[in-house]
Amino acid sequence: MLNTLFFKHLLEVERTGSISRAADNLFMAQPNLSKEIKEIETDIGFAIFFRNSKGVQPTAQGKKYLAYARNIVRQLERLDGLSQPEQLNAQVLSMALPRSAYLAQALTDFVSRLNLGVGLDIRVRETDAVQAISYLEDGWCNLGIIRYNQRYEPAFQDLIVGKKLTWQPLWSFDNVVTFSQSHSLARAELLQYEQLLHFPELVPGDMDAPFLAMENNSPAVPVKVYDSVKKIYIYDRANAYELLSWTPMAYMLTDPVPEDVLMHYRLIQKRCQLPNNTYKDVLVLPQGYRQTEMETLFMDCVAKAREKMDKRVQAIIKESGSSLSTVLG
Repeated sequence: MLNTLFFKHLLEVERTGSISRAADNLFMAQPNLSKEIKEIETDIGFAIFFRNSKGVQPTAQGKKYLAYARNIVRQLERLDGLSQPEQLNAQVLSMALPRSAYLAQALTDFVSRLNLGVGLDIRVRETDAVQAISYLEDGWCNLGIIRYNQRYEPAFQDLIVGKKLTWQPLWSFDNVVTFSQSHSLARAELLQYEQLLHFPELVPGDMDAPFLAMENNSPAVPVKVYDSVKKIYIYDRANAYELLSWTPMAYMLTDPVPEDVLMHYRLIQKRCQLPNNTYKDVLVLPQGYRQTEMETLFMDCVAKAREKMDKRVQAIIKESGSSLSTVLG
């Protein structure tokens, strides 16, 4: 019964964390996709997915099964590419990234530098840190950028080394509050997190840190961070900005966003006193790996975008009159 089409269906469910969303993306009826998954699980003798409060997640055996499925699909795609002469000299790059506006701008800059006279095969997956590491381990890509709370750094470093990967620090920043220009707190300078408790918070739906200890089989201690009680879970960065723009009372804790993006969505950013609020972006590569010319070009674009973000951080600091590290350290 199994074929590569079924594998692609399973991988889409894993990517979206939702059978209904995956069915929409695959132009299938949700009951048909659910039946297909059930039949596959019956054939192989174990469950691939389980449901929890965050949606549909792979089981321990399911993760291994999906890793094999991902490799099979990728290898077959490469075989298909060999039969297309125009792709022989294609500019190829696969990478896993966190959802971040500055990385999106780096990607835009990168694409603008490519030779459009030859083939392109650029694959980007915006995902959480644990999943990005999984993509590197499975061989889907050789370049990943992950983001984590600084308090989780020892656990993530153990995880990276255990997967025979290596890392390089890229950027360290404090989250800021992002909301509409018409938000009632828009005129405030330095916010107190108690002020946010009355408003709904937009939260990335694939936050992975609480599951890191289980994934890493390590005794990592959960980090106590700011936690609101009014949450709207989202999985798409652009949707988040649209929601913030058209829902004046909502807010989101994000990395500093480029000024032109804020202007486009009519948003502003404010500093806030929050516990455990420092995050890091880290480049992850296979041990001993030498970056390709395409990967090097992309990382040059990331460095350029990061320099702009350093200036953006300084602008936020200037507006508040003191450094984030002074207030939050």
